[in-house]
Amino acid sequence: MKQYSAQLEEQQIEILRNCIGKQIQFVNSPGAENRYNSTYIGSYYSFSISIDNDFFLIFKNVWLETDVYNDYWKLIVECGDKPDGIIYNIKQRSYSGPHFTYHLPQALRLEKIEIYQKTELIGEEQVHFDYAVLLHLEEDITLAFFPMESIADGIEMNTNKEHINQALNDCSLRKVIM
Repeated sequence: MKQYSAQLEEQQIEILRNCIGKQIQFVNSPGAENRYNSTYIGSYYSFSISIDNDFFLIFKNVWLETDVYNDYWKLIVECGDKPDGIIYNIKQRSYSGPHFTYHLPQALRLEKIEIYQKTELIGEEQVHFDYAVLLHLEEDITLAFFPMESIADGIEMNTNKEHINQALNDCSLRKVIM
């Protein structure tokens, strides 16, 4: 049986760990849409989260295929001094050009991060991949990031706990960062 794996690397886990206890107030994307007037937001590019107005936590997704064309995904976590794909003046902390912004009701502290993995057995192939990263904020607010399975490199964000739990039905908790 051939096996494939796509998990966050230790350097990416450390980026997430460094965000614990810091404030989040908004999420940006160079191109995102609120689908079906719901808590589901899809982006064909990436999501960038301002952390303490100091740096950006960036989520991306890469579509992968096995030798016999079974799909799986690799979530990518990066850190940057500007949001991904958006024109941004670092000194003035200002944006220009088209972009999407999701505002939280106020700046909220990031309390915990969970990483969920999915394992699929398809014919003679088995794939293991990190399927979701959940950011748990104070005020009982969760931001969840998943691959957008219908679009190759798309990524989605969801804030509805019921929808998040449904998406995690076939997943197992791999790591908790506090």
